Amino acid sequence: MVDARSLEILAEIKTDEGAARIFQRSTPETRAQDFAETLARRIEAIFQQAECEAISCIVSGMASSAMGWLEVPYSVAPMPLETARLNTRKIVLPVGRLAVDVTIVSGVRTDDDVMRGEECELLGLLALNPALASSDCWMILPGTHSKHVWVVDRVLMTFVTSMTGELFRHLHTLPTLKSLLSQGIEISEPRFCEGVWAGKKFGLLAGLFKVRSRALISPSPLDHESSFLSGLLIGSELSTLPPHGAIYLAGSGSLHSLYLTGARELGLPLQALSPETVKKAIVHAHRMFLPQDQ
Repeated sequence: MVDARSLEILAEIKTDEGAARIFQRSTPETRAQDFAETLARRIEAIFQQAECEAISCIVSGMASSAMGWLEVPYSVAPMPLETARLNTRKIVLPVGRLAVDVTIVSGVRTDDDVMRGEECELLGLLALNPALASSDCWMILPGTHSKHVWVVDRVLMTFVTSMTGELFRHLHTLPTLKSLLSQGIEISEPRFCEGVWAGKKFGLLAGLFKVRSRALISPSPLDHESSFLSGLLIGSELSTLPPHGAIYLAGSGSLHSLYLTGARELGLPLQALSPETVKKAIVHAHRMFLPQDQ
């Protein structure tokens, strides 16, 4: 919950009840009701935590997809990064004695790529960093599906998605590799950097077998092999960026430092936005969808 005027975060709840989980447990006939009931329960819980109530809710991300609550058509890039350019749908959601106005925000597509949720993050990042709004730059939004977004004078020109985070998770279950990899999160920076260079030198497909072959030739701790794999994937991803021009990283948590390290190893002119700015971006963006008098 956020104070719409000050943008102070009053309360926050994190759960695993996202679009994928609801999609798996529901049917096409029950899905919308399941989404509505799940959101209503969470809103009631956050009202209790914050000891206050709200009348508006903004929803972005996979809730507007075909597997989500209500499918909202993509906006099409190139497009100016403005709220008016994004498609929205309105729903009135009963929450206890209140009727909460819910705005579901669409994603953006190109001819061959899609995003849902990152468009709001970009809106907020530009609002918090006015210099970005008038620049020609690539912005990296790392995550399960990492996005490289080309923005010119506030226009989202195009973007490329890499399945870096999802692939890292799935490769830990691959029979060829899982016995060589740690399930922990400790990172060996030297081994990570070796992986970054392997990603650039061999590419992703040949580099993946190096995880196995190097472990067989010269065994090392499992967390070192996971570090090598992480570097390999991030190095392969970053190697697709142009070696010149402005590149900004909008990451948080462990990914923030890993992408910074990978870019440094490859000599990329990457500038990092602060994790605090990244966290505030969605809050700022969602505020833009509310009436000015709220």
